[in-house]
This record gives sequence, structure tokens and C-alpha cells, in this order.
Amino acid sequence: MTIPMTNSSRRAARRPRDLVTLLATLAVTALVTALGTVAAQTTAGLDADLTTATRVLPSFVLFVLNTIGATSIIFVPVLVGISLLTRNRTRQLVDALLAAGLSVLTLVAISILVVQSNSPRLILALTGGIQTEGVTPLDPLIAGLISFLVIAKVFDRGKLGLIATISVIALSFASLVAGQTTIVTQLVNILLGWAIGLAVRYSFGTPINRASVEKLVEALNSGGLNVDQIELSLETSEGRIFRAVLKTGAQINVWVFDWELQGSGVLGSWWRGLTVKTSGDFRGMSIRRRVERTALLTYAIAATGVRVPEVELVREIEPDSIFIALENLSGSSFAEINSRKIQITASQIEKFLTDVKTMHDADIAHRSLAAENIYVTQSGDIAITGVHSGTVAATDLQQRVDLAEALVTAARSSSILETVQVARKLFSTKELIRTIPAIQSVAMSRKTRQYLSSNKELLKDLRKALGELAPSADLQPISFQRIKWRNILLATASVVALYVLVPQFSQINPQELIATAEWKWAGIALVASSLTYFASTALLLSFISVPVNRIRALQAQLAASFATLVTPPTLGSVAVNIRFLSRAGVSGPAAATAVGVSQVVIFFIHVLLLVVFGVVAGTQTDFSFRPSRITLVIFVVIFALLILGFSINQIRNWILNKTRPIFTQAGPTLAIIAQQPQRLLLSVLASISLNFAYVVAFYSSLNAFGSDISFATAAFVYLAGATLGQAAPTPGGIGAVEAALVAGLTASGIPSGTALSGVLLYRVATFWLPVLPGWYAFANLQSKNAL
Repeated sequence: MTIPMTNSSRRAARRPRDLVTLLATLAVTALVTALGTVAAQTTAGLDADLTTATRVLPSFVLFVLNTIGATSIIFVPVLVGISLLTRNRTRQLVDALLAAGLSVLTLVAISILVVQSNSPRLILALTGGIQTEGVTPLDPLIAGLISFLVIAKVFDRGKLGLIATISVIALSFASLVAGQTTIVTQLVNILLGWAIGLAVRYSFGTPINRASVEKLVEALNSGGLNVDQIELSLETSEGRIFRAVLKTGAQINVWVFDWELQGSGVLGSWWRGLTVKTSGDFRGMSIRRRVERTALLTYAIAATGVRVPEVELVREIEPDSIFIALENLSGSSFAEINSRKIQITASQIEKFLTDVKTMHDADIAHRSLAAENIYVTQSGDIAITGVHSGTVAATDLQQRVDLAEALVTAARSSSILETVQVARKLFSTKELIRTIPAIQSVAMSRKTRQYLSSNKELLKDLRKALGELAPSADLQPISFQRIKWRNILLATASVVALYVLVPQFSQINPQELIATAEWKWAGIALVASSLTYFASTALLLSFISVPVNRIRALQAQLAASFATLVTPPTLGSVAVNIRFLSRAGVSGPAAATAVGVSQVVIFFIHVLLLVVFGVVAGTQTDFSFRPSRITLVIFVVIFALLILGFSINQIRNWILNKTRPIFTQAGPTLAIIAQQPQRLLLSVLASISLNFAYVVAFYSSLNAFGSDISFATAAFVYLAGATLGQAAPTPGGIGAVEAALVAGLTASGIPSGTALSGVLLYRVATFWLPVLPGWYAFANLQSKNAL
């Protein structure tokens, strides 16, 4: 028997689990510190109550606690050090001492920064008082002890771990009883010590204790798999893959997962789970559960008759590793065959899609149907690998995404035309049409996403080919991304804007506000707000050639105002209008075109009015726009960065590549508009009326509180602020719209109190009050199957 020396030469490994725990510990530390600072008075009271309560404890108990606390700082490290030396773990002892020293220095530095910060709340939370002279907020010794114990892995070791835990608790309690520290401080000491220990352990790595090849062969032999030859074929961040030849001549692949790699891929899995809806599960830290899942899914899929590598053996090699032995498939994957410029045949595509349908009929989703996981065996059969990502009792969405990736894999391996022809034999037209919205790169598995990054036209062509099966089908879009970077940035900007906006509420006296307000202007604002719904109805129906009930169309606009309460601006109204028109008998493409054309018209009219009122307002003597110096500096810097960016070829080309599709898509829409001058004129008048009604509502709201702003200036501020607010990801633009309008008014010379009052009244009249009738309209249309 041939057993080569295949063990890795690495002496230490960075455990992904340590990194995950480190990030979690830092997050908890930040949370504890923030809560302690915000509720400083409360925590100080708790500390005082605790000190008072402990005075009634028997003196003997206090003596024991103080003794344990005082001696543990010396004897516990000595005991642990002796334990490490007797087990020949000198490297681990050195790392532990280094972590302890680094922890002490770090907490001393943080203590100095806290004292110099001159933050009364933070100092009160960490010291229990406001006196800073001669005070060290944090306890470096406790943190150093924790770091030492973390590196030495004492808390995982029976009696010694229990002794260490009792010592830490006694040491912390003794400090609290003496009034030398606070509860928040002790928590921060322990958390920071733990975090520094983890950081050192992850940086230097953990000594490798993995199963040797000899132990692996011994485990295989004891399981009835008598090994003749074995070699290491691949070592990944998740484990080792051995290829073994048995004495019977059969070949197997042995996946060995070592405990040192626990947590591998967890951060990526969690992030994808947070950002993408179809990722399904959050990968756990346990290697055992991952192996068990692979085995169970293999059994479940094999039970349906689909060919997958058989599970030969699953066994743990105590105490370091666990392995799963799988049948080795002799053949080539779709990806390997394509790399040789050979197309997969129609019969092979049909067998592959048949297997997918079989799994779905059993409510099993593979969730990684990339070309690399689909094999053509030497006998010509189709086999599916990579089942570890799958799931049983799959949801409808997971099955749609699974079929979408199967169609993408089939299309890249043969052709789109052949794939669609084969798919029509196996799946109904309804099933294929429902798959179209799921054909998105973000929903695919990693290997398919990598392929599509350089073959983006494949998805577009496949969606088009499937769409031709039912051109008038009503497709419901699917948004897979929970979190987008653009939305994160916009949400952050909105929070900052609110942070600036909220303090201005202190300048408003509600009683005086109500007493001095001219409520006739508020009535005008309400009337103008109601007129916006008639204008938007006329705008929507401008490009509809079939008869549509105008009363229900008006109800749809009210329903759209309710939808914006839970969706970003424009998004909710577009979805409601398209669905309403589809239910009213307008074909899907015609409804989408009508709504799209109306959005293009209102966009251009909005920009045109913004320019016109900007010029008019700028020529008026009462228009004052005098931003602060810092605002001017920021504007100049941003403008300079834009010029610099456009002067760099790579940045300029990236911007052009991103904007070119927008103008390409807008071209056909503008052509449709130009071909219908009467409808164009009606849509323009409706769009102007819509903007004018909003401006009147805004102007009236400001005049209700005695503002002397001109109509042109109010119009310019509204149009500019609404433009910024439409980009906000928050429902109805909440926060962003208010901040943008108040900022524009104050920059125009309106007192901040008056500006904020007027903006709030405007938002009540145009956003909050229509919510209730909008909800009624929404429910009414749904009850009549009109939405």
C-alpha cells in the first residue's frame, strides 16, 4: 500500500472561527460602551446600589472573594503555564504571554485616551464619577489575564477552566465591591481582553492538530474500505481532499474536515444571507453539521433516482477531524467539456433538466447547479455533484432560482435555442415564464456568477427567448438583493440629515405655533395636495388607448400614496400603476410602456421647471443664497474631484458604460412619445399641473407660518429638494425630503424654525394625511380584483 507523506507543512493555521468570534466580541464591546455612556446615570446608580448591598455580606465571604481575586492574578497564569509546558506547548505559552502584555499596554493607552477625551458621560460610565485625576478607567490586569487564558484555551479544559472562570469572577466582583470600578468597566475589561486574545491567536495562528494520513487510512480500513493507494489531490480553506484507490480497484474521494478550520466561509455565507434573499441558510460554525448535511442531502437526492456520488463512509477521527468518503465519478463536467470547445448534446441536456425536475417534484433544491457540478460519466449518464448547498422542503422561490440556474447552465453548455426547446418538453409554459424574473446573476451560485461576469449577454438572451413563449404574460419582478451599497450610502446620508434636523425642533414652540399660524393657508395646501391626484391620474391615462375607469384610476393614485409609506419614492407608485393597468385590461407591455413614458415625461418637465424657476428666483432681489464658507469649500472640492475623475480614462469609461444603457433604453421611449403629439401635449400639461399643485401646497405651508418667501424661490427649493428626496431609499423619502427642503429654505434666508414648521405642515398635507384614504382605496381595489 502506498501512503505518501501528504501532511501540510504548515505549523499553525488561522482559524476562521476566531475571526468571526473576534468581530462579534468587538461589536458587543462597542454596544456595551455605547449603552453605558448613554445611560451613564442609570449605571452609576446600579453600581452604588451594588456597593451598598454587598456591605451586608458576611466579612468572611468578602475575605474569601478578595483573597481569590488577589491571588488569581498570579497563581492562575502560573498553573496554566506549567500545564502548557508539561504538554510541550511552549509556542502557545509564548503567544499567551505576548497577548497578555499587549492587552495591558492597549488598555493603558485606551484609559489615557478616555481621560483626555473630556467626555463626562463616558468617564462617569467607566469610573462611576467625574474625577479624572489619578484615575485609570479600565483595568489592564483583568484584560491581560483574560487574553492569556484565551490564547492558552483554558476555558475549554475541565477543572482548570472552572478554576480560571471562578478566579475571573472573583477578581471582577472584588473590584466592584471596593467601589474601584463599574459594571460597564468590568464588562469592557473582559470583552477587550477576550478580543485582544482572539486577535493575537488569529494573527499568529493556532498550532495545527489534524489527523494524519495514517489515521485516515486506518479509519477507512476499519470502515470496510481497504485502501491500496491514497494521495492528497487538493487542499482548500475548508479542508483536504484525498483520492484513494481501494484494493477492489474502485476509487473514492475523501473529504477531510479538520477542527482547526471550523468557521471557514462563515462570514461570506452570513453576508450573502443578509444581502441576498435566495441564499437560504446561514452556514453554521460546526463542521460536523456540514458533513451530516452533505450526507443526508446525498441520500435524499439519490432516493429520487437522480445520480449523485454515493456516500461510502462518514466517520470522525478523534479528536481532530471528520471525513466523508464519496464515490469518485469517472467522467467530465459540463465546464470541462465546454473548455474543449465541445457542445453538450440535446439528449444530455434533456437528461440533466429531467433530473432537475425530478428533484423539484420531491421539493429538493440543489442551489448550485453550475456547469462545474454537472458530470457526464464515461457511460454517458448524467450525474450531479456539489449537493452540500442544497435544501429539502425547498420553497417555491428556491425552486424557481434552481430552475433558472439549470437553464443558464444548459444554455452555456449547448445553446439557448436548444435549451428552450428541451425545456418546453419537460416544463409547462407557465413554469418557464415564472422563471424569467429569477434569471439574475445575483441569484446564482458562485461559479455561475463568475462565468456570467464575462458573459453578461447570456442572461439577457435567455430571458428574451423564454419571454417569446408568452409575450403578453404578466411578469412579477423579483428583488433578490436585500442590501445595496447605494441604499446604504443614501440611508447613512438620511440619518445624518435627520441628526442635523432633529435639534431644530427645539426652536419650535407648539402652542405659539398653533396660535400664530394662518390656517387658511393650510386649507389651500390641502386643496392643492388633493389636486395632485387628479393630475397624476390624467398623466397616467395620457398614453393608454383602451378605455379605463377614471374613478378607479384616481383610486389607484391614492393607493399608490399608501404604497409609498412602505417603499421608497416612485417605486411604490410605479408598481401599483402597472398592476392596476394590467388588471384593467391593458396588456403587460402596454402598461409598462405607459407608466415608463409618463415617468420620462414628468422627469423632463421636473428638470425644465427646476431650471426655469431657478433663473426666475435668481433674478429676484429678495432671493438670498449665501451658504457658509465650509459649504462653498465642500462644493469646490466635489466639483474638482468630478473634473479630476472625468480626466482619468478608466473612471470616465466606467461612468459612460454605466450611463449608456440608460440612454439606450430611453431612446425607444422618447420615440413613442414623439409619435403621439396629442397625448404628449396632454401628458405635459398634466405633469406641469402636478408639479404646480405640489409647489402651491409647499408655498402655502410656508405662508401659514408667516414666511415672506417668493413663489419662484419656493418652487425652486421644492423642485430641488424633491429631486434629492426621490433618491432616498427610505419609505416615502422620510427624513431625506424634510432635510433637503429645510436645508434649501435656510440657505435661502428663511429662519430655521419657520422653515421646519412649513416643511412639516407640507409633509402632513401631501404625505401623511393621504395615507388613510390611500389605504381604503388600496383595500377597495383589491376587493374588486382591480389591483
